[in-house]
Amino acid sequence: MDDWPILYRNVLHVKDPRNPVGVSVMWTERQAVAKILDGVNYCAIGNLYSSAGISAMIRNIYANPVLRKIVLWGADLSRSGQALLALMQNGVDDDFFIIGDEKKGQIEKEIGRDAIKKFRESVEVINLRGKPVSNLVST
Repeated sequence: MDDWPILYRNVLHVKDPRNPVGVSVMWTERQAVAKILDGVNYCAIGNLYSSAGISAMIRNIYANPVLRKIVLWGADLSRSGQALLALMQNGVDDDFFIIGDEKKGQIEKEIGRDAIKKFRESVEVINLRGKPVSNLVST
């Protein structure tokens, strides 16, 4: 796993690539969350500033098949967390727009419909948006 993550390597905070849990903190500062989770094991912490970042998330998770859970926590200022939850619940339309996304986010077509379906079936998103930090630490 020395070559993971394949995208945004310089901005993701990687702790243990063999851990099945990743943390998406949207607009919350990932370094601050890393300090909060100092005694907790996880794969990586990353920001999800917009729905456009979901495609990169899918690609990175495909590059690390151990990663099976995404904990969604922090400030959802651009509604990127809402977009990820809509993708997981509803999928994409014929033009790869996320069904039910308030901002009409789109997944890169090159990822493909089958890969998106498999992602939705094999990855669990735990929605802790708006929850206290104690919920994040205990998850």
